[in-house]
Amino acid sequence: MEANKHDDKELSEEKKGQLIKAIEKLNVHLDKRQIEDYLELLQNPKKLIWTNFLAGLSRGIGFTLGIGSLGVLAGVIITALLSLLGYLPIVGELFKSLNKDLHAFLANYVQHHKNM
Repeated sequence: MEANKHDDKELSEEKKGQLIKAIEKLNVHLDKRQIEDYLELLQNPKKLIWTNFLAGLSRGIGFTLGIGSLGVLAGVIITALLSLLGYLPIVGELFKSLNKDLHAFLANYVQHHKNM
């Protein structure tokens, strides 16, 4: 009786073969569809240009956001380091001056861009 339960759970060789053939047929169909899509894209220059334009635009926006985020992060880290290093006796005055200049520059930059 346990042998029947075990046999019911396994696929028969015939069903396995049918499943493999169906998967292979689907794979061939998908490959043909990709080739058809590529040929259609090559035959329609407007669609090709539009697709490449959108791809370039999205890459540019991603690059800009990524570099901007890294710039802000670097500014925060540098400001924090300058604040911490301002307490050192020898180079403290230099770092205080740099920190003051950085804050003045950022305030001027923000004020200038608010007026635009």
